[in-house]
Amino acid sequence: MAKIKNPTTGVELSLRTNHVFGRDNSSVNTLLNEKDISNIHASIRWQGSSWMIYDHSRNGTWVNGEHLHNASTILMPDNDIRFGSAPRTTWKVVELAPPQAVLVPLQGNQPAIELKQIHVLPDAENPEVCIFLADDHWSRETDHGVVALKDGEIITCDPYSWQYFSPQAADTTIGLNQYRHMTIDDILFSFQASLDEEHVEAIISQHDKEIKLQERVHHYLLLTLARQRLEDAKKGIDQDNQGWLDMGLLGKMLGLELNHINIQIFRARKQIADAMPEVFNLCQLVERRPGSIRFGLPYFKVFRGGTLEGEILKG
Repeated sequence: MAKIKNPTTGVELSLRTNHVFGRDNSSVNTLLNEKDISNIHASIRWQGSSWMIYDHSRNGTWVNGEHLHNASTILMPDNDIRFGSAPRTTWKVVELAPPQAVLVPLQGNQPAIELKQIHVLPDAENPEVCIFLADDHWSRETDHGVVALKDGEIITCDPYSWQYFSPQAADTTIGLNQYRHMTIDDILFSFQASLDEEHVEAIISQHDKEIKLQERVHHYLLLTLARQRLEDAKKGIDQDNQGWLDMGLLGKMLGLELNHINIQIFRARKQIADAMPEVFNLCQLVERRPGSIRFGLPYFKVFRGGTLEGEILKG
C-alpha cells in the first residue's frame, strides 16, 4: 500500500488504487481547499507495477520541483509532491507498496488498518465485527451473518466508524497468492479431551504435516460445537444443516455471555490462522447464521480420555 505524508499537518494518507485530489468534495478522495486548486486537480494511480501521478489541473502539480501540467510521471520513494502553490499542499512519498485492502478510520487522524487474514472491530476484547478473506473477496461477519464488503462501505461499531477501500483487481490477486495454497477441505481437526474435560488439546493434520495447538480455553467451545455436528450427523441430518446451535443456548451450556463467546471465536480463528497461514478460508472454522453458529470444518475427530468418541472423515 502506498502512503504519503503532509509534513505541515502531520496527516498520513493511505492511497486508494485510483486516488483523486481536488476541491470538489463529491468527486475526490482527498479534499484540498486552496484557491489555486482545481475541482479535480490530480490523481495517483496504481498501474500494475508502479504508482503514477497525473496532473488534471489549470495551475499544475509539482514533483520534486518539476512542474507537471496535464502530464504524468512515475512516483519514486521520498518524492515531494505539491498541489498548487501553498506550502501546506506539499506531501512526501512515504511508501510505494502495491495496493491492499484497508479500513480507514473516519474519526481523528489514525492510520489505515491494512487487512491481513483476520481483523476484528472495534478491538480484540470487543469483537462486534470480524473482517476476513473469503473466497476471492473480503467479507464482514456480525451476529447476523456474513456479507461481502463493497468498496467504500462504511462499517460502524458505535461510536467508531471505518471505511473499507478495496484494491479492486489487486484484491483478488493478493488474497489468492497469499493464502490459497490449501483449503479447509485439505485438513483434519482432532480434539483430545481429558476424561474430566478440564483439558482440551487440538491438533491439525494435513497429509504428513501435524501441528499441535497450545491448549486454550476456546478449544472447549469448538469441541462443544463439533459434538453438536456429530450428534446431528448420527441423526442423518444433511451436511448443510448439521451442527447449528442457538447462541443463547450455547451461552447457557458454557456459562458465557455473548461477548465472551465472540472473543473466544476470534481467538480460535487467530490461533489457527497463525499456525497455518497457508490454509485459505480458515474463518470457516466457525460459521454463522442469524442467531446461531456451528463448527465449520467438515472433517474432524473427537477423542475423550484417549478413546475415539466420534469422527466425520472425507469420503
